[in-house]
Amino acid sequence: MSVVAELESILAEEQQILLTGNYVKLSALAEKKTKLADMLSSEDLDLPPEAYKKLVDRATHNEALLAAARRGIQAAISQLKEFSNGEHQSTYSKEGQRQPLARPVSVTQKL
Repeated sequence: MSVVAELESILAEEQQILLTGNYVKLSALAEKKTKLADMLSSEDLDLPPEAYKKLVDRATHNEALLAAARRGIQAAISQLKEFSNGEHQSTYSKEGQRQPLARPVSVTQKL
């Protein structure tokens, strides 16, 4: 398999991981992706512009997915901090409007 084909395969797998939320697998892919990108840049390949564009587009798309996942995780962490600090707790109505919870909710941890 060529370096380009391997990199395309890795980027496709990375996209699938980002879409399914199984982020644990990302670190192993990052190492492979970096190695292949280094090989691609060090080899004297006459890569057609459309092949290069395809790689760049897929990598850019994955970057946007990763940024969205990061924002989601940061929002979840923020919500957990609010709960643990006893701050105002709310949820969303059927219409999508934010509304306070009817009664305070406590978060307990079982040991």
